[in-house]
Amino acid sequence: MGKIVFASGVFDILHAGHIGFFKKAKKFAGDDGTFIVATHDDKSISAAKGENRPVNKAADRIEVLNSIKYIDAVILWNGWENIQELVMLIKPDFIVVSGKEYKNKFVEQFCKENRNGLKVFPRSKRLSTTQIINKIQLASVKTSK
Repeated sequence: MGKIVFASGVFDILHAGHIGFFKKAKKFAGDDGTFIVATHDDKSISAAKGENRPVNKAADRIEVLNSIKYIDAVILWNGWENIQELVMLIKPDFIVVSGKEYKNKFVEQFCKENRNGLKVFPRSKRLSTTQIINKIQLASVKTSK
């Protein structure tokens, strides 16, 4: 039986960094494993990232995520502060994160308590949704002059 691997995030404007992350996570789950992705709801994203986010609404993000061959299931979730509830429901064998944003937080603690794995993939330094938005805004300012 394959592993259940779980990740969560905004996944607002997808880029190559996201795809690489999904590819690594699915490879880690194995051919017979399941890679589950949770995307946060629009309200919690706006609260965390600002009123202009997300750029793409939940239904659109879910449709795009569902079309990615590395992802086996997509869940809409209502925020960061209670992600532990979803993790407890799914009971994944591994939780994958990008960067070290979960260090000393619930996810690491959950993995220790339940003997589940925490797999940290490096975050792309050259690619981020915020960088893409900033480039678009800069291009817009330049073309409006």
